[in-house]
This record gives sequence, C-alpha cells and structure tokens, in this order.
Amino acid sequence: MSAYKFEHAVTQAFRTSGGKQFGWRLIFWTTAALTIVSLITWPMIMPHYGDLLAINQQNMQAIMGGEPNSVDSRAMNQLMLKMAPTYGLLMLGYWLTWVACEAALHRKVLNNSEAPRQPLRLGQDELRVWFAQLGVFGLIIAIYVFGLLALMLVIGIFAAVAPFLGALIGVVGVIAYICLLLLASVRLAPAAGLSIANNKTHVLAAKGLTKGRFWTLLPAYIVVFIGGYVLMSVIMMFGVGLVTGNPDFVMTMSGLGTDDPEEVMAAAAQRLKNPLWMLVGILSMIAYCAAYALWMVSLIGISSHAVKAWRS
Repeated sequence: MSAYKFEHAVTQAFRTSGGKQFGWRLIFWTTAALTIVSLITWPMIMPHYGDLLAINQQNMQAIMGGEPNSVDSRAMNQLMLKMAPTYGLLMLGYWLTWVACEAALHRKVLNNSEAPRQPLRLGQDELRVWFAQLGVFGLIIAIYVFGLLALMLVIGIFAAVAPFLGALIGVVGVIAYICLLLLASVRLAPAAGLSIANNKTHVLAAKGLTKGRFWTLLPAYIVVFIGGYVLMSVIMMFGVGLVTGNPDFVMTMSGLGTDDPEEVMAAAAQRLKNPLWMLVGILSMIAYCAAYALWMVSLIGISSHAVKAWRS
C-alpha cells in the first residue's frame, strides 16, 4: 500500500484532478445548502429558544450549587415536543448535506467523476453513503451501550470485593472503553468512501483498509476535529455577540450566565427587527456554515485519502 500522508489527508479536497477549484466549489455549494437549511429552521426554533435556555440555566445553577434538580419535567417535555419537529428538520437537512458532500468528494477523489455545474446530488451514491453511515453509527452505538453496561458490571463486581479495587478497575476500564470507541470509529470511518469506490455498500470491510494505519489516521482526525470545533466556536461567539449586542450571550447559552435568558432573547429579537442587524445575522450564519463546510470536507478527505492510499 502507498504511504498515507498527513498533509495530503487533511487537504484532500484541494488535491483532486479538479485542483483547488473543485475543493472551493464543493465548499461553496455545501455552505449554500447548510445556510438554506439554517434559514428555514432557525426562525421556527427561536421563539422557543428562550424557554430552553431558561431551563438549561436552572439546571446548571442546581448542578453548580449542589442542589437537586427543580425543573418541571412536564414543562420540559412539552417544550421538547414543540421543538422536536423543527430540530428534526434541522438535523435531517444537515445530515443530507453531509451525505451529498461526502459522496461528491469520494466520487472526485476515487472515481475522478463530478456532477456538472454543482457537485451535490441525491442519488444511488448518496444512498450508499447514507447506509454506510447508518451502519457505522449503529455499530458505534452498540459498542457504546454494551461496553458501558459491561464496564459498570465489572466495576460493581470488583467494588463488592474491595472498594479500592473497584475504583482502580474503574479508571483502567474507562480509559480502555474510550480507546475502544476511538479504535472502532477510526477503523470504520472509510466505510462510505469504500462504498463509493466499489459501488457497493460496505461497513465492516472498512477495517481491512485501515489495518495498521490507526496511528496515522487518528492524529489527522484529532487535529481536524478540534481545529474545526475551535473555528466554528469563535465564529459563533463573534457572530452572536454582534447580532445580539450582548457579549455575555454565549454565557447565557451555556447556562452559566446571570441574565434572564428570556429577557436576553426578547432583546435579541427586538434588535433583529432592524434590517442592518438582520443582515449581520444572516452574514454570521453564512460564515458559520462556511466554517462547518470546511470542517466537513476536511474530515471526509481524511477517509477518502485512506481509501485512495489503500487502492494504490
């Protein structure tokens, strides 16, 4: 197998036969799709967001103060039921965009094929990617659930013999548990790329092409994941601060602020009635979606490069 190069993996979207132009074109259309989904769903979420932040703040204050949770569970359930359809639409839109983006990049990298005009499509390739993602996600969830149950059982058994031994096994077990989740996630990550390369849905077969390459793949995923998260967080904080005119709004979102969340949201809604701040809000959303798209293609490029190196 050919060498797996870190710098090529994290920039694979800009190293196709289409050059940098294809990478930026893919990011542009992915940003456009994410922005459309956000513009449709967020106006429907915002009327309930103040109530959600208020409940979150109440929870956080109880946790920080060591007090029992006093949130009305019935009110919480009613709020979640109101928000569930819109949040579901938001998640579905982002997921379909990810599927289309991943299929487009794999097609270009592995099959040197690109749809005319704009690269995002919803067809057989995207369906293979979707099934591959579902398979990997299902396996990771299964490992998470059964691994957690097994860990709790083992800790309980050893703790019954000796509390110190239970604590020791717990620390070692948690570390092993996290390592197992990382191992499974990285080993199965190229499943969608392999599915596009072979025109057949694959899940477990992905572990064959990542055998012996875990320690070369893991740093790439860590660097891109953390770097993208930081970039998106900075853009979100800056954009939210501009739109709301409240530099402490991020603290309110986290539940650690002191201001009343409902009053903060009401003030933000009033500010957004001004066309200038509405435009600033839209531009901030576009900037966030662009960062998300860049993060997305960088992560996908790592697995695409892994399949490309394996085939070589």
